[in-house]
Amino acid sequence: MLKAIRTHGPQRYLLIFGVSLLLMFHLANPLVANALPPQSSRGNYAAKSGHGKKDCGLPMIEIVPTQFQSEAGKLTGRLTTGGYTAVEYPEMWVNIPYTAEELQNLVLTVRDSTGQKYYEASIPRPAGEGLMKLQLPQSHGLKNRDRYDWSLQATLQCGTNSNGEPIVVTSSASAWIERYQPEQAAFTEQLARSSDLEKVEQYSQANYWYDAFSLMAKLRQDNLNDPQLQESWNLLLGEHGLCTLAGRPFAPAPAVASIQAQPWPKTIQVSQLLQSVAASGCSRPV
Repeated sequence: MLKAIRTHGPQRYLLIFGVSLLLMFHLANPLVANALPPQSSRGNYAAKSGHGKKDCGLPMIEIVPTQFQSEAGKLTGRLTTGGYTAVEYPEMWVNIPYTAEELQNLVLTVRDSTGQKYYEASIPRPAGEGLMKLQLPQSHGLKNRDRYDWSLQATLQCGTNSNGEPIVVTSSASAWIERYQPEQAAFTEQLARSSDLEKVEQYSQANYWYDAFSLMAKLRQDNLNDPQLQESWNLLLGEHGLCTLAGRPFAPAPAVASIQAQPWPKTIQVSQLLQSVAASGCSRPV
């Protein structure tokens, strides 16, 4: 049972003064009062059912914060969500586990908050498997405080059947994205004074997933042999349940790279997942 706090004399005025200071700090602090994306959105994972047929290996995976479901030591599902961005033309990323021969076509589709098609186009296929960057053209920037759903659909040719006819299947990856422009200048001023790695951490803490990952991916791609960036890369992926992507190459794979493409198993058990995480040095897998 809650009891009323009764104060008299100087104590009463001290209490009122203290509460007033707290309210003033809350309203003035640029990291609160709707200045940045709502932190409560973290962990609101929507169930993901099926990414398409798996005849050519595992399906594509959207690179957004994720969790895994398991039952009796086996992975039974993947929970996925989306994230925020501060920019008008953000980058979205997917993991493509297909060879250039298997991958026949890629179509990027973006729908607005009403479900209407905002953008759709075929995009160039990568020369090899790995992590692939997606970006909207200058004619289709994201509006502030509007949520969009994006998806990438792949048409695959997975060998031939007994009659020698090609087996054609589809696979897709999808997530939501919302542009949330900071209302206070303090956040952007802090970014301007920070190093690139500090910016990654600040974006991540402020719930700007797409911006944090895009900057980290650029740093990693430009400096594949840097051990500090390797550790930071592993930490970012590990914090968001994406450890199994830590050893993936970028698509198209660089001619010379320290990261070798790892086979993408058709089935994986939780124990195997944890072993692969330990081997890659990625921390906090789930």
